[in-house]
Amino acid sequence: MRVLQITILERDAVKLNKPPGYVDEIKAAATSVVGNNVFLTEEAYAALRRKFSPEKPDLMTASRALEQVTNTATKCTFPGCEDLRAGFQAELEAMGGENCSNCERGALLRKYSDKVNEVLQTQAPQS
Repeated sequence: MRVLQITILERDAVKLNKPPGYVDEIKAAATSVVGNNVFLTEEAYAALRRKFSPEKPDLMTASRALEQVTNTATKCTFPGCEDLRAGFQAELEAMGGENCSNCERGALLRKYSDKVNEVLQTQAPQS
């Protein structure tokens, strides 16, 4: 059983830009509402989390994936890694290889970090 506080839910609805009806939908899924507390079964809680807080790629996984793309000494372990690595290496070489400026390399890393996150998002299980 999960117990959530309505005042915190209302604050989070504004702070986290939740959709209209967020708190009301949580109350409707509750087994009971007593005062400021909403009581939810684990199943109802999990369903609401899936609906209102879709999963994002695990930061460690995204970090490891970016390492695989940018470091040819590491093994590619996710689909699309080899293509991303080839693109990264080609762009890096066009910038002067290992002699490119830190600013240019940083911009390239941010670009490929976004690409890695896109690939990981498309591979995440859909509910």
